[in-house]
Amino acid sequence: MSKFKYGMCLSDYQKNKEYMNLSRKRSQGKVPEPEHSKATAKIINTLIKGNFSLLDVGSQTGHFFRTFNRVFKTKIKYIGLDPYKIHTEIGCKIWKNFKNCSFKLGWVQKIPLKKNSVDITLCSNVLTHVPNIGLPLKEMLRVSRKFIILRTPVHYRSYRIQMVYNKKVWKYSNIKPENEFDKQFPTLVGKHFNSDWWRNSKVGGSNDRIWRCTMDDMLRNPAKLVIIVWSGINRFEYLTKQNVWRSAVWINHRFNKITLEVTEDSEIHMHPDMTLDQWKAIQGMGTKVRSMRSNLIQSMNYMISTKYFLEAKGIPYLFYNMSDGQIKWIRSKLNEQRREGANVVWEVEHMKEKDYFDELPFLEEEAFYDMCKKAKVPFGPKDHPLEEGNKLMADRIIKDIYKHGYDKIITK
Repeated sequence: MSKFKYGMCLSDYQKNKEYMNLSRKRSQGKVPEPEHSKATAKIINTLIKGNFSLLDVGSQTGHFFRTFNRVFKTKIKYIGLDPYKIHTEIGCKIWKNFKNCSFKLGWVQKIPLKKNSVDITLCSNVLTHVPNIGLPLKEMLRVSRKFIILRTPVHYRSYRIQMVYNKKVWKYSNIKPENEFDKQFPTLVGKHFNSDWWRNSKVGGSNDRIWRCTMDDMLRNPAKLVIIVWSGINRFEYLTKQNVWRSAVWINHRFNKITLEVTEDSEIHMHPDMTLDQWKAIQGMGTKVRSMRSNLIQSMNYMISTKYFLEAKGIPYLFYNMSDGQIKWIRSKLNEQRREGANVVWEVEHMKEKDYFDELPFLEEEAFYDMCKKAKVPFGPKDHPLEEGNKLMADRIIKDIYKHGYDKIITK
């Protein structure tokens, strides 16, 4: 009961009892109807007249039906689809006296209905919880005769939205979204020099990922210039048993500024394709094994390794830092005496703060985030710079390219 093929473990999902209770109360009418339910009913009114059938994907206990039954009455035949048996059982009990309401147990990736079974498929805040939206979209298109209504958080930093930008799901739609990447500094720099370029970044990308991808990319297909904005030192990646590189993305991350230990209330996002045991292992690695001290040392070692790798390959580079926030609190800890341990423990000689910063002088320069804060440009969700901040960074990089004469290299 605790493991599912397509999404989050039920045992982990049930931890959020407050949210589950809210869903039930909405269906029972014990709390006001959500505004998004009313708004969806208005949309349906503009799409279809007369009797119709509707599949509610990720229905929980059927709170949408309360609004739909009030607005459309017997005109609607409602089918709620949810992967959690506890939801479908509660929904069946709440709506047992309504013949036009039923529930099915199943996943959006494998909808248990025949082709063209319903007039409308509603998918509200579901796609943000699945690892790949391609199959869910195909399934919804398969079972829908007329319309699909999607409601989901839309922002270019969502890795599911990036899939759209990377053209992986455009074949399911005639509508191509505005590409937010066009407003980000890599695109602006490339356009300025009218030069071929590519980016290898992803949401939540870590410094070990930057190191890994730079090595891999430059050995297979060397570039004329490499530009890196190094990420937060608390991030790390891992290779799953399914051979997928995943980033340990922090929902919240806090550390004790005296002990430098990551605090217990810090939490790593549970990817939908994780089991609960896997999530506990990654959570334990991030909070109980790694510390801010080790995060800094490992990140700086990745930076130095990448620096000398590029120099050995004869590839020019520009390094920048995303934020000074984590480093400034702990850089002096690089001077602490460290020890090695095996059968015994012994003190070792090692690089100190000055050694590291002499090797990585860019860390003394103003970081991307701090530059944008100082300029008071707008910030978006997750406290990331928006269009104006990216324009500032692009101008800075362009200036540095001219300063070092790299423009002559990349425009050849």
